[in-house]
Amino acid sequence: MSKLKKFTWLLGLIVLCIFAILTWYKIHYSMDIAEPFTVTVPQAKYKLLIATQGSAYKNAVLKGLISAAKKTQNVTRGN
Repeated sequence: MSKLKKFTWLLGLIVLCIFAILTWYKIHYSMDIAEPFTVTVPQAKYKLLIATQGSAYKNAVLKGLISAAKKTQNVTRGN
């Protein structure tokens, strides 16, 4: 095999490995699609916007915030 052919095969293999690693990374670490919803407090003085990307940790934090708000005020959740 010539040096150029070996180099071409090696370069192709490296590109294929990089593509496979990037695909695995995107599948493994990408965020879920977050469902939009509204939490309303009729007598609230202020409004709060919370943006999330849908990871398990962020969903748990969001549930904690909503439950804490429900304990302190009359909160309803709607879409």
